Amino acid sequence: MSKVNILKKSNIRIAAIVIFSSSISMSCQSKKAERSRSASSKSTDMQLQRASGTRLQLVQQVEQIKSSISLRYNELQAQRDRQGKITSELLNQTNQGCFANMKIDKLEILVKGSWLGRKGLGETKDPMSSEAKGNPFSVTFQFGEQLAVVNDEQSQSLFQQAGRKVVTEFADLKLSDIEFIRIAKGGAEYDSERVCKRSGFLGTSEKCRYQNYEESRLELDSIELKINGETFYKRDAIQFQFEEGTLEWRDDSLLLNEAYLSLMGREDCPQG
Repeated sequence: MSKVNILKKSNIRIAAIVIFSSSISMSCQSKKAERSRSASSKSTDMQLQRASGTRLQLVQQVEQIKSSISLRYNELQAQRDRQGKITSELLNQTNQGCFANMKIDKLEILVKGSWLGRKGLGETKDPMSSEAKGNPFSVTFQFGEQLAVVNDEQSQSLFQQAGRKVVTEFADLKLSDIEFIRIAKGGAEYDSERVCKRSGFLGTSEKCRYQNYEESRLELDSIELKINGETFYKRDAIQFQFEEGTLEWRDDSLLLNEAYLSLMGREDCPQG
């Protein structure tokens, strides 16, 4: 056999070995890539699960904080009520002039405020009730223990740039019967939107949750109160938002209000 034929056969064997080795190497690389994709997919799923769990935990924490704030708010409100009554009793005799005995024939409520946009409350597994808790369109204006005026914001909105309501039906009340100012929104309204996200390998898994919102929120910017045309209370820059957890605003410092003090300092007493 010639040297040339021997070399040819040797080269053929070497080439076959190289091709076989290359095939094995490509097969190993393919399996590694497949394992890597599988591990990456599992890692992505785990990350999504952790993220979903984290969002749920955050929503639960927010709800707990809101509940705690609501409880504390009620406690502070009760303390403020007691303080207001004490203040009123201390200042009642000192700050009241002849206008304190003025009989109430007409009460004007002038409000500057606004309707606020929806507020996001986070995601939950189940939707929040689409039904309102209480009446979110009912606003009660209370002036002392004996006088309260209820307004329907749907039929006559006071929380606009220049809302005005006039009340002329009263029992036998005088200005001195008004000891505090309280405004309370009747309830809160909610809405939920279903949000679905795909996850997993090639997005084959779908997970749905609910994005929740609070609707029909109000903001009080300023308020002025008049009795028989005389301003006895005025307060600006209030910027109080009526929403879940803060549905009530109150001022027990009526007797310290500048408009009240000014009226009580006058000597041109009303007739009758």
